[in-house]
Amino acid sequence: MFLGSMNTAILAVALPRLQFGLAASDSQVQWVVDGYQVLAGSMLLTAGALGDRYGHRRVYLTGLAVFGLAATGCAAAGSPAALIAFRAVQGAGGAVLTPGTLALIVRHVPDPAARSRAVGIWTSAMGVGIVAGPLGGGLLVEEFGWRAVFVLSALIALIALPLTASTVGADRPPARHRPPDVVGQALAALTLAGLIEAIIVLPNSLGVAGLAAAAAVVLGVAFVLVEQRRPYPAVDLALVSRSGFAVPLLLAGTLFLALNGFTYYNALYLQRVHGFSPAMTGAWMLFTAIPLLVIAAVSGWCYLRFGPRRTVTTGCLLLAGGLLLLAFTLDASSWAPRIAAYVLVGTGVGLANGSITSAGLRDVPAHCGGVAAGMLATARMAGGALSIAVIGSIVVARLAAELTRWLGAHPVGPGAEEALWQSARSGVVFSTAPAGAGAAMAVGFQQGLAVALGCCAGALALMALLTARQLPERARSEPRRDGEGP
Repeated sequence: MFLGSMNTAILAVALPRLQFGLAASDSQVQWVVDGYQVLAGSMLLTAGALGDRYGHRRVYLTGLAVFGLAATGCAAAGSPAALIAFRAVQGAGGAVLTPGTLALIVRHVPDPAARSRAVGIWTSAMGVGIVAGPLGGGLLVEEFGWRAVFVLSALIALIALPLTASTVGADRPPARHRPPDVVGQALAALTLAGLIEAIIVLPNSLGVAGLAAAAAVVLGVAFVLVEQRRPYPAVDLALVSRSGFAVPLLLAGTLFLALNGFTYYNALYLQRVHGFSPAMTGAWMLFTAIPLLVIAAVSGWCYLRFGPRRTVTTGCLLLAGGLLLLAFTLDASSWAPRIAAYVLVGTGVGLANGSITSAGLRDVPAHCGGVAAGMLATARMAGGALSIAVIGSIVVARLAAELTRWLGAHPVGPGAEEALWQSARSGVVFSTAPAGAGAAMAVGFQQGLAVALGCCAGALALMALLTARQLPERARSEPRRDGEGP
């Protein structure tokens, strides 16, 4: 669990060095992140079913081995295309980490008190990964380069494999009544990939974006038609149609759209605009990570004490307020308001994230709990993947507009102009470009990020209004039983 959460947090501080080291374009860097998210998100839909069919221990060990081997491939990648391919394979392996570890705890720790302690350790490991990722990743990148973050992931997987094999016993005979929905899973992945590609290429090629969007629509329609006819679909469309589950599903996607966009592009902003080192960037991100860890620890109590409606609404509004404050203070001379914004973001996510899951599972029939949990995790992954594409397209479009404006007022030779565009695309710190051009790039990046953060804040405010109207006021005092009404 530590490995899975750290993998997301640690990459954010490595992106500028990675982009510069591989001479990758902005769209390629976006796919380094989204290649993992798309595969992990789509395969989460059937990770639980694979465990039920073949045994959770076997599926978990296989996924962990794939994750570790792919991380090794990422560390050795010599081109952006190779890195994107290995990241996609890593996502396929990573899809089983979160549901697989929890399934192993549930199956092999039957005593309720011991299981509660185990789940507490499991949850803490996730929080520690979120906190340690930015700071540890920054130190690693600064000392050893961007490849070190993937070497670390491979080493942790290498340690976890024999420990799991030697300490976790074989599963009971697995249930083979629920085959995995391979076709539905593939259509879900291709639909999401087409949508993301359309958003990424939109600033540069309207025609390609239109083709990708059209393909995504066709694949999406095919996905719905296929899922309606499957006896064991990857996505239970009847479950999605229930407002008590559909609203938390939408909330989960929107929350991670905002969080992932903030995490990755704030790290890029600190390094490319302000010239922070990876270690310093990781240290600043602790102003978000630590409040997130602390508030997440008490969010369950808040959910039970104040109810789903108040807890989730408050969390969404705090996150929206933090993003909006940051959008208006990116160019401020004082760092105090930005620190306040980081704290608000961490507090809002820590309060809302777990409560959204609890609210989503509140009225779900017991036999649908695993499928519903997988769908919520998929919504988070999909929202995170879309955020990289959406925010990246806004930032890239604004940066290109500012650089084009500057070049119009300050003509340079063809070779110098191409060098400037390469600097804008390569991940270098903007201050290393010629003074005027570097300042224009920094302004464009900053303005684009401010617009994107404002859009995320607006989306979260709408979600808060929806939450205030649709989520129940009180938490359930007892678990839901099959056949019981909402």
